Amino acid sequence: MVAARAVDIFDRFGKWECPVSVGSWILLWTVLVLAALIFHAVVLFRVGLKGKRVYDAALETGGEFALLLDEKNAAVGEQASQAGVATLFVDPQTARQIYTQAKDERRDARRRRRIDNKRLRGRPQRYGDLYRP
Repeated sequence: MVAARAVDIFDRFGKWECPVSVGSWILLWTVLVLAALIFHAVVLFRVGLKGKRVYDAALETGGEFALLLDEKNAAVGEQASQAGVATLFVDPQTARQIYTQAKDERRDARRRRRIDNKRLRGRPQRYGDLYRP
């Protein structure tokens, strides 16, 4: 009796008929895939437009920074002495003269700063600072 009941349930639910035809399923999935593709295309287009705005702003800002750096480098380049690769090909005696001249300039600059700082603080100056040969 239990076996007959199990067979009866299997016969009742064993056959399953789909209320939608195969063509309808194909049409449904095609529409869903196309809708997803259109959605992603719209989102990517909007993100691309925002990215283009950010890229243009970055280019503009970079151009402004480049102009500022060029002006700063030009100002520094006027004050700076020639250095770099060219010093590799200078005569050693000339290189020594350039080095000693720069060393003397640095020493004099330190001395001037020391004298100015003492004057600002109201401290007495050394005789050697005032009359140096």
